[in-house]
Amino acid sequence: MKIDRVSKCIPSAALVVCLGIGIMSNSAFADSKGANGPSFDDPHGLCDAIVYLPTHGWHHDFMGWGCISDLKEYGPRNSSTSLPSTYQYMVSGDVYEMAKEVELRYNVNNTGYRSKSLKMMATYAKTLAGNTAFHLSNSMLAKIRKGSPFIITSGKARIAFNIKKTRIDSYVLRISRQ
Repeated sequence: MKIDRVSKCIPSAALVVCLGIGIMSNSAFADSKGANGPSFDDPHGLCDAIVYLPTHGWHHDFMGWGCISDLKEYGPRNSSTSLPSTYQYMVSGDVYEMAKEVELRYNVNNTGYRSKSLKMMATYAKTLAGNTAFHLSNSMLAKIRKGSPFIITSGKARIAFNIKKTRIDSYVLRISRQ
């Protein structure tokens, strides 16, 4: 069993929030509420896992069951498009009782701020791991900070970090039920 102590300060709109979270896990997936918190069978808990990216709660809409945060702006706006880079957190599923996927997304609208934004994404990912039954190793977090893709299957979960290149690059951390 691995135990990490995290102490991070995260700048917010008007204040700085400091975390001191003990992360304890021995796999990437645990059924029910593991040592760290909710898993796929507690979608309500997953929706509340990243306090800095609050969702609107687990509900049903035309796309199925899920929850999604508003876009959170980070860094300066791109001078040519006037758009900031953004983060978004979402959980999706097919039924009320079970989530099937957790996703953390960073949309790059200001490429000059990419490095700092990837570090912030790694901080959000570490918060997600600390507040759920999903474990993200230090090497996975390092790859997120660098923007290096990876795919890991462990137990009943698949953890993937990849880049979707379109007009706007998107970095996506996806944890899926296998």
